[in-house]
Amino acid sequence: MENDRCMYNLTNVGPLRYRLHHIKNFFFNFLFPNNKQKSMSNPQDDQPRTFRRVAVFCGASSGTSPVYIEAARALGHELVKRNIGLVYGGGNVGLMGAVAETVAQGLGQSAVIGVIPHSLIPKEISGTSVGEIRQVPDMHSRKSLMFREADAFISLPGGYGTLDETLEITTWQQLGFHTKPVGLLNINGFYDGLLSFINHASGEGFISPTCRSILLSESSPGKLLDALEGYKAPPSLLTVLSAKNRAQLALAEGLPADEDGK
Repeated sequence: MENDRCMYNLTNVGPLRYRLHHIKNFFFNFLFPNNKQKSMSNPQDDQPRTFRRVAVFCGASSGTSPVYIEAARALGHELVKRNIGLVYGGGNVGLMGAVAETVAQGLGQSAVIGVIPHSLIPKEISGTSVGEIRQVPDMHSRKSLMFREADAFISLPGGYGTLDETLEITTWQQLGFHTKPVGLLNINGFYDGLLSFINHASGEGFISPTCRSILLSESSPGKLLDALEGYKAPPSLLTVLSAKNRAQLALAEGLPADEDGK
């Protein structure tokens, strides 16, 4: 019955020209039911961004090369240098533990927030935890809380979980759910294959050139943070689709288009 009411609300919000807006907000509220954000607009501020905390997605393993642990620590040192706190996956092993320990040593335990599902605690926490650990019931809750606590997102090397987090947070921005910058720390060419696939998907017409610009990439922590601070989010996919169809929708409803096209 509740689902029926939700569908009724989505299909009876008035003229077609307003429905994309309501659908967008419906899914945002579904994904983030406790989020206090009241607007999903894309502000284009000319001022560089400032970050209180950056969420880092990365592996709970160290990889086969020492360059990955070194990169995690280098990112931690860069965050400390800029007085930026950390949101991470809550484990103290692998790259996850390396970046968390580095930031905690430089800025204190209070500058680090770890978010971990109950079921992963035995696997990803060994010995003393790092920072304030917040336990959540599942993976979706983990990503949702990390999203709310962070102002930007950086992906170090990792596996399926890191890819899932990176691509989901990128998709959320593509749909206009947020305008927070997302970047890959492409150490040792780790993400070259992923970037090649994304460029291929864009060239084949499955990712628009505008949306391709959402995911940034640099090979050093300093350059990546500089790029994230200067980032300006493109119009969301739903905004672009709405703009393209506004005149047609207005004609279908027998309404005049607004002078500004909105």
